[in-house]
Amino acid sequence: MAYNTRIKSKKKTDRPRNKVADVIVNRIIKNIEKDRKLPWQRPFLEVCYNWLTEKDYTGINRIMLAGEYIGFNQLMDFNKKYNTTYTIPSGCGEIVLLYVPKQVSEEDEKIILGGGMPQHLLFKKLFQKDDGHYYFRVPIYKYVFNIKHIADENGNVLPTKFTKKLIDFVPNEKADKIISNYCERTGVRIFENNGGRVYYSDSDDSIHSVPKDKYRASEAYYRVMFHELGHSTGIESRLNRKSYAIYSKDKKTHSREEMTAELTSLLLATECGFSDDYWVDNSDYYIEGWVSYLKDKPNAIIRAMADAEKAIEYILNGG
Repeated sequence: MAYNTRIKSKKKTDRPRNKVADVIVNRIIKNIEKDRKLPWQRPFLEVCYNWLTEKDYTGINRIMLAGEYIGFNQLMDFNKKYNTTYTIPSGCGEIVLLYVPKQVSEEDEKIILGGGMPQHLLFKKLFQKDDGHYYFRVPIYKYVFNIKHIADENGNVLPTKFTKKLIDFVPNEKADKIISNYCERTGVRIFENNGGRVYYSDSDDSIHSVPKDKYRASEAYYRVMFHELGHSTGIESRLNRKSYAIYSKDKKTHSREEMTAELTSLLLATECGFSDDYWVDNSDYYIEGWVSYLKDKPNAIIRAMADAEKAIEYILNGG
């Protein structure tokens, strides 16, 4: 399809900053300031899914939710169907980010069918449904409720559905396999030195680390290595991540790429079953720096999580 970038839609393009992103980031900032812990600095050993549909939450929801959740309308429908009396106490709602399809306008669709593309849709991922019309997904947020707060008139709580084991392997062996398989497949090399620096170099596609016995714990080594693996996925010959191209020119400032690497490390740590005890030293200066960054760029963490999930897929499965 030929995209005509010169065609302008009559719709306004100077819209205010995404309200959904503001809501999500404000929620994350509130949790950071309350707990004095960055949300990506904990592995997700908890289940995180919708109780009724039994579908996992993905994306940014994975650092905002921990448990089994249900929506208000879903619970009301459940009560009606099974003649139960479960209720939700006030003040226990948590935010979930969802993407819903929105049909393009009739005017825009005519432009698309004519081989053009309205400017305000240039960066939208369009798709067609069975009805033949074009759609794109827009983010919305809703409140969901942890089932541990939900009970009926007799005090019986909504029963958990989660019974399977979360982790059933030796963490260090799993981590070594992830690293070795990735390096063997991609050609990334790992060097140990005594220079006190840990970094990924795209000039020779290598990770440089201090010796393993210099780390305070084996888990610390693996988390740092996972962080650098995350960076290595961003180069042009792999995922060609725009945030990495920007980050490689200036590593001194907080950036979406640095957040992507942190989230990649977190998710790989989860894959290995690492505990939450590692993250104990969070200086106020470091935390406030990230809070300031998130306030200034509310969309960054949502996009970074999406980038991290692509990096995880690439590291574990090659794409």
